[in-house]
Amino acid sequence: MSSQSRDRITNLHAKIEYDGNKKSVKDHLIAMAKQHILEIESSYTSERRARMVADVEHLIAIDPLLRRGLGNKSAADFVGKRSITETREQLAQDLFVERFRRKFDFSKISQNASIELLENLVKTQIPEDAKEALAVYVAYRNHVITIFRELLKKQEGILATEDKVHTLIYPRYKDSDEIDYSAHNLWLIDDDLAYAQYISSDRTPQGPHRAKGEYAHDLLINNQNELMVVEMKRPQKTGYKSDGDELTDDPVDQMKKNFSYS
Repeated sequence: MSSQSRDRITNLHAKIEYDGNKKSVKDHLIAMAKQHILEIESSYTSERRARMVADVEHLIAIDPLLRRGLGNKSAADFVGKRSITETREQLAQDLFVERFRRKFDFSKISQNASIELLENLVKTQIPEDAKEALAVYVAYRNHVITIFRELLKKQEGILATEDKVHTLIYPRYKDSDEIDYSAHNLWLIDDDLAYAQYISSDRTPQGPHRAKGEYAHDLLINNQNELMVVEMKRPQKTGYKSDGDELTDDPVDQMKKNFSYS
């Protein structure tokens, strides 16, 4: 075996004439391999860059702020200047870096800047950032609404589960001392509630812990010194419990009984 392998290696250096050129077998094989690679490279490169363009467009759809990383280029132009080996994560990093480089640094404004310069900055720089922030917020809301709709399709028996809807709107057993305004989705109910003075979610006056069967409002909101109570009920549900052992199929009766105890 070893002798045969050495012979094969030695044969690679033998001179042969192929396609009008006399070179070693090794050189002819290398030339043929290069030619084959060049023939398939164009097709592979095009397919790979098309996938990269799709990745860039998807990243921007998820986070519209990354669009600024493109500058005045198209996604194809952006990808064309990058290695075809870049992963989706590397493309995201590249977009972020490019966006950061283009972002105006307001901290560098001189204290002696003229009124004309400041007015020009407000007109040319701030609106761009505002548009970016709005685009992100709109995209976020759209995602939440999509999740909300999908959540309503997931059912326990024949009804969507109340606790999952509650958690999406506002985390359970928390209040606004623990939850920042950006960490809940009260806007699904009313935009004005997002900045309420105080919000309590599924908590008793003693805090988040409560005894089994003890009642707590789903949401208790103090908005400009006006109290609002939000109760989430599954439609068509029967057998609602009050604080006692009595059952009622009427959510209004249940609410009245619970309010009388609170």
